[in-house]
Amino acid sequence: MAYHSRGGVREGAGRPSKAPTKTIRIEENLADKIKKLTTKLESNYILSKWESVENFLLHNQTLPQQDTNNELPPKLSKALEDKALVELLDKIFSKFSPVDFIAYWSDIDLTEIEPTSESQLARSNVLCEATTEKPYTVSTPEVNLAKDATLEKSEVVSVVEFSDYKSADGNFLTKEQFNILEAVRDRTSVPLRDRLPQAEKKGLLIEALAGTGKSTMLAEIAKVLKSEKLSSLECRFVVFGRKNQQDLANKLSEIKWEKSVQTLNSLGYEMLRDALGKSHKQFRLNNGKYEKLAQDKGYIDRYNKWGEKIPGQLQIENHNGEIAIKSKGDFVDLLDKMRLHCYFVDEISSDEIWEIADKYGIEIYKNRLGEITEAVCDVLEAGLDDGINKLNIDFLDQTWLLWHDQNVYKNVFNKWSNKLKVVSIDECQDTDLLQIEFIKLLHKSSNNFIIACGDKFQAIYSFRGCLTDGIDVIAKKFNCDKMPLTTNWRCGKKHLELVRDIYPHIDIKPAPTAPDGEIRIIKENHFLDIFDESDRSLSFFGICRKNAPLLIFAIRLLTAGYAARIKDRNLGAKLLNKVKEVVKGNYDVDTFLNQVDSWFEFQANSINKLPEKVQEQKLTELRDYRDCLVALFAKFQPKSLNDWKTEIDKIFDESTTTKKIIDLYTIHSGKGGEGHYTFILYPENMPIEFEKQSREERQQEQHMIYVALTRCLARAKGGILWLVLEGKKDAITYPKWLPHDYRKLWKDDKGEDFETDFEDLEDEDDIEF
Repeated sequence: MAYHSRGGVREGAGRPSKAPTKTIRIEENLADKIKKLTTKLESNYILSKWESVENFLLHNQTLPQQDTNNELPPKLSKALEDKALVELLDKIFSKFSPVDFIAYWSDIDLTEIEPTSESQLARSNVLCEATTEKPYTVSTPEVNLAKDATLEKSEVVSVVEFSDYKSADGNFLTKEQFNILEAVRDRTSVPLRDRLPQAEKKGLLIEALAGTGKSTMLAEIAKVLKSEKLSSLECRFVVFGRKNQQDLANKLSEIKWEKSVQTLNSLGYEMLRDALGKSHKQFRLNNGKYEKLAQDKGYIDRYNKWGEKIPGQLQIENHNGEIAIKSKGDFVDLLDKMRLHCYFVDEISSDEIWEIADKYGIEIYKNRLGEITEAVCDVLEAGLDDGINKLNIDFLDQTWLLWHDQNVYKNVFNKWSNKLKVVSIDECQDTDLLQIEFIKLLHKSSNNFIIACGDKFQAIYSFRGCLTDGIDVIAKKFNCDKMPLTTNWRCGKKHLELVRDIYPHIDIKPAPTAPDGEIRIIKENHFLDIFDESDRSLSFFGICRKNAPLLIFAIRLLTAGYAARIKDRNLGAKLLNKVKEVVKGNYDVDTFLNQVDSWFEFQANSINKLPEKVQEQKLTELRDYRDCLVALFAKFQPKSLNDWKTEIDKIFDESTTTKKIIDLYTIHSGKGGEGHYTFILYPENMPIEFEKQSREERQQEQHMIYVALTRCLARAKGGILWLVLEGKKDAITYPKWLPHDYRKLWKDDKGEDFETDFEDLEDEDDIEF
């Protein structure tokens, strides 16, 4: 039996098989029994004797009869007389053990089933058969002071339309999925290629909302490509990050196409080796390359072999007391951003340097802009030479070197554009300009086409250099037809109802088999109740906008004896660097907190000298880092820098484990993740707002709310989303984005509803997405 998962098929997924001795054997005359039941009993009697009805259907026990013969409610009567529905129930009954089936049955409300055609019910039947986990909610452990967020029965109704066609594994496709696969087939059909060899092939942009099964859709696309006689060598599925690469490769291993999955940097590196005629062993990957080049040229601080500091010319004050650039980290960041934004070295101007520095809050002084521009060009030129001639490259060089010298390596791009028939880009909302322009050099509309898949409402990485409007840029550059993918296979109906209430323009739909799910509001003093009274065999997923609360809650869990970790090694590395920055090589456990205060004051004073536009954002980040250092020190009291590294490595861990661990994420590291029990820590901290915030920054803050709200995995168990509010005494602050009706869900410690003065609440309508 095949199982359906988020719109596609996953081999081996779904419920574990049951022992034959426990399997229910449904009688052949079940349809007659149900029909007879509807004609002989009143509706009120059926409802009052529902336990007996279950025993009658499941265990063939006698059902007490009633003399009166009144009609059932129209919906129930018509539904139970529908032959297709009876067949659907028969299939459902035959799949589960008695214990599991009774748990399901208690949640099936037949009065909500609309009369429908046999073909529609057949398609719904297949989907129900193939769902990975239980399609209906069972009762979940209650947290005493939390209330189910359903004010009334969920009004979200799934309007998913199914096609009359099945996937390669025999499951019915939604119309959206079918349309996408047909569009791929149209572009790759052999007759079309033979008939119109020079015809331009339009790209495809799959606008896949959160939880709609993007990777599963790409796996189905791969099957279509293979059926159209394309080989894995002619197709590339470009992903971002090793985890995403492994996940998609596992899905494609079924058709032995796992080698077609690459990160873009891996593809660029393969092409670079081809262009230079060198092997992997001849290259040296050095992610500190550009910092070393800048130090060797005397632009930024360095140390001699005796450990003595040699100041860099950009970090020495001029006669006005101004330094050109605040830190070596800022200079290296500037070099990276100039490469990501595709500037040719011999064309870089001072205005462009200032524009990039202003966009990313890189701390440079305008009065010394000429010096900075000259240094940037000099170091980038040296980087090109070092990469091409000495094979010394960093991460970005894997694509930047060939892009920058594209005229020199035109034949290489022609060779690869002729070789590749399809290039697919997963999570395309997270692309930067360099990645898009590199793919553009591989694109030849007469020979290949682009499949881009992403969700523009999940674009949250602009601080890394990604384009907020990357999806729109891709659609234009590759002449893409846009195709929606809107059925969410992850969340419950109530979770998506909240998303739609906040963002009505996002057309996200629950799956036909989605349970309601729950939303609960608690204050942080009841945070540990979540774990005391939940099913510990299920997954936990915590997420937070700011770093310090995430770290504080991780420490609380560890102190209480729960295994917990923060899955963001980058944040751990940043905190260790901040510790080193604070102590300046002179760590003393007795004076560390004083050093933190001095460091904070110095950094704050420096920020206050920056352009007003970036001051508030920089101060917010600075306070967050300070609070993290104080929280770590208070818990662990590290005796040395090595102790700091040990404790940070324990908490910030991304390794795979079979142990049940409570995983905590920043919103940036948690995108793509999910958990049966999901909790948003301090949701009132979202969105982060500050004066003179750009439109792009406001948009990305809204995107992060959307990402956080769509992480909860609603299945037969779990499916609870907690909003964990900060526990200020005698006060409660709701997230400004939370609709008023949902604010009634929190109860104070006496179990009484908290009264909110709605006149004091901010207007919910000025959300910019």
